[in-house]
Parts: sequence; C-alpha cells; structure tokens
Amino acid sequence: DVAMDFGIAYGGWVPRGRKTEAGPLPEKYAHMQESASRRYGERTLRNVVESDGTLIISRGKLTGGSRLTADIARQYGRPCLHVDLSTTFRFKAAEVIRSWIVDQRVEVLNVAGPRASSDPEIYQTVYDILQTAFFMDMALSSRPGGFFHYGAASRPPVRRHGPETIEAAVERLMDALSLRDKATIARLS
Repeated sequence: DVAMDFGIAYGGWVPRGRKTEAGPLPEKYAHMQESASRRYGERTLRNVVESDGTLIISRGKLTGGSRLTADIARQYGRPCLHVDLSTTFRFKAAEVIRSWIVDQRVEVLNVAGPRASSDPEIYQTVYDILQTAFFMDMALSSRPGGFFHYGAASRPPVRRHGPETIEAAVERLMDALSLRDKATIARLS
C-alpha cells in the first residue's frame, strides 16, 4: 500500500487463488502474481529469492512464517533485516531501514512480518514506518525520488498521495510520530 500510495512499482507472489488469511487478495493489488501452490511457503521462497533484500518487521522473536522467511534468506544468502518493534522505536526503525536499503543497494524490497490475526496493529505500524523511511530518504537523499524511485519506470504509478514538498513530508511525518518518537528526535544533536 505504501508503494501504491507513492506511485512506486510493486509486485510479488501470493498463493494460488490469491489466498490470504482474510480471504482472496483484493483486485486492487493487480500486479501480484499467483504461485502454482496454495501453500504460503512457495510464495515466501519466491518473494525472498526474487528480491534484493527482505525486511521483516515484528514484535519479539520471529515465529512461524516470519521465521521461515529469515531462514530462507539465510539459506539463499539474501540480505535480510529483522526490526523488532519490542526493542526499537518506530522512528529509529525507519532510520535503520532507510540506511539498510541504501547500504545494501536494495532495489526490490520484500516486506514480511506476522499476520494481522496475531498482531492486529502490525499493518498500520509497518505502513507508518515505511512511510517515515520514505520521507526521511526524500529529505536526505541526493538521488531524485530517493531510494523509492527504483523500478518506477517499469510500471506506471497506480495512484499518488505522497507529499509534494519536503515541508509537507515533514509535516506528515510529525503528525504520524508518537510523542515518544518526537521526544527521541528532540534529544538528537
């Protein structure tokens, strides 16, 4: 959704039948491809192997499909970053993710984590963190469009709701930050 909201190319694999725990994946995610199997493991393998790096965001130790994702990344020698939100503030998470993407030169990012049924707030939390990482990169990058520009030429933008200026990005970022994150930022030199 972050990619779609900023007009960034997106894609990846879903199980046959567009299977998700909530039912079939909505058609608005038109660029997703169905794997031959209804099993999540095949989708996970393809998303890890066909990306330049995998980001896993969770709270606490990796379990289930998130642990499988990290194991596959390790097995195939693919870059993988686990952000544990039980020990990392959201703003710091965005900063770490931005740096990792730049350092690893990730052009195709696979984002993984727990299911909404096991962490009902994970979707919005991850959305906010990725959006913050985008805004940070927009402000700090010397590349036009920052790291999120990669792949944009391969598909037309789906829709664009991103800020038009750095000032608007900062305002949106500040609105999304918790008081705790704002206090952390205020203490930075």
